[in-house]
Amino acid sequence: MSNGLKYGASGVAICVRIDGSSTAEIIVRVQNGGPLIQQATRESLFEPLVRGENAASRGYNLGLGLYIVREIAQAHGGTATVDSNVEAGTVFTIRLPRDAGEASSSAVPGLRMN
Repeated sequence: MSNGLKYGASGVAICVRIDGSSTAEIIVRVQNGGPLIQQATRESLFEPLVRGENAASRGYNLGLGLYIVREIAQAHGGTATVDSNVEAGTVFTIRLPRDAGEASSSAVPGLRMN
């Protein structure tokens, strides 16, 4: 959400949606309007010490926030992705399995989110 506030268009709402309707996963989406994130940047945005095109003009950051988000999602057997297009704006999506299972890389073996 802080990235949406920092990089999104001023005065445009940030939408946070949590979808728990699936028995298999929980989906969290954060959507904002503003400048689109180019494909080349999206491909590396979750890597450590990578900052978006407009980062220098938006204040100090190390480029670790999205990396940490991805690592936490993966630690729970999930994923973190980004899409950015004219129709939807920029949407960050985190998918977390309800049952991380023993085969996952979960930080908490057998984790179950109810």
